[in-house]
Amino acid sequence: MVRLQGCASVALDREQPTAYLHVAPKRHVQLGGGLLGFAFQEAVVARSSWLDRKVWERLLRFESRDYLARFYRKKHGRDLNAQRAREIGACFSQGRDYFSAASQASETVKPLVIYYGVASLCRGATMLRNKDKREESLTPGHGLATVGWADTLSGGIENVLQLQVEATKGTFTEFVEALGNGQSYTWLSADLRTGGFQHDYGQPSLLMDGTRVTLWDLLSRERELAAEFEIANDGWGNTDFGRVVALEDRIRIHFSPIKGMDQEAAIASYHFPATATFSIQPDPKVPVLQTVCVEMLAEGEARKALLPMAERQSEQVAWLIRPLPNGDNLIDIHRLLIEAYILGMLCRYFPSKWMALLGSDKGDIARSVILAAIDRIEREFPKLLTDQLPG
Repeated sequence: MVRLQGCASVALDREQPTAYLHVAPKRHVQLGGGLLGFAFQEAVVARSSWLDRKVWERLLRFESRDYLARFYRKKHGRDLNAQRAREIGACFSQGRDYFSAASQASETVKPLVIYYGVASLCRGATMLRNKDKREESLTPGHGLATVGWADTLSGGIENVLQLQVEATKGTFTEFVEALGNGQSYTWLSADLRTGGFQHDYGQPSLLMDGTRVTLWDLLSRERELAAEFEIANDGWGNTDFGRVVALEDRIRIHFSPIKGMDQEAAIASYHFPATATFSIQPDPKVPVLQTVCVEMLAEGEARKALLPMAERQSEQVAWLIRPLPNGDNLIDIHRLLIEAYILGMLCRYFPSKWMALLGSDKGDIARSVILAAIDRIEREFPKLLTDQLPG
């Protein structure tokens, strides 16, 4: 257990983490009514639609035989035959149509349609990245299996966040193996400039060791859902306010205190090496805030192996994502795939429970975070996939 001395005197408010800076969080910014408010809302909608179109324009390329052939040749150094191009392109076409249908679907079926879209895109990406995979050689099945859902839901919907899954052979496992477990991150240099890098956390143990993951495990690690998750959980989740600074010969990770949270237990969950040292230091970008600084000696590429999953490092409030209970760091796109599966299967095989959740029945405290999660999957999965495919 980490032992901290000299507790920081300033703690961040979970609801308003930037309040001590007299800067309103974005979700609390309010505009006046009338033309100004209307114009702003219209601009947001137009901007969002434009971004979605740009994402799907990039994915649409993978429905072109010529583009697939060029991409495949650069990636694998071999030609792509016509039949294989049709197999890959068909998955991307189906995925696009599923997402299009989901955008118009009722909430009663939306999670299922989104999951089918996610699964189709995953199968296409798997064949694109793994030169040994063909349509007929992909393992049938989702690659995930439900565990004891009937018992979990027997008492109603209040335990919906405790729904468990485990990895099996199929779409999920093959997708993770094909893409790897890496994505882009940022850190700060000694002079506080933002630097970007790619890091792969290696194959997740949960693919092989029978680890069970709950919807709670996943949603508690989504930064964008932190406020809604806290309401559903009646407590903070598995994200932290923290900043990563990379020096020539060491890494420093600054943890900002959060009101009402056990910071010692939170830091211990990252499983830092025994050689790590702990001290109280000011936040590099916001010196008025005292942080718990974890320092580890390492140089060059070795520094990356010590890093937690870090987001928004250049902003006033930066975020860290805790590992799963088994120690795995699972990147965003893989977490979204599991979330899509759980919510899709809940909708498909337990429709009365899903309708109870939508209908504001007793025990529906997780309703808002689940609906927010569905929106996030629909919005972010295609974007994350476009970021992964060029690799």
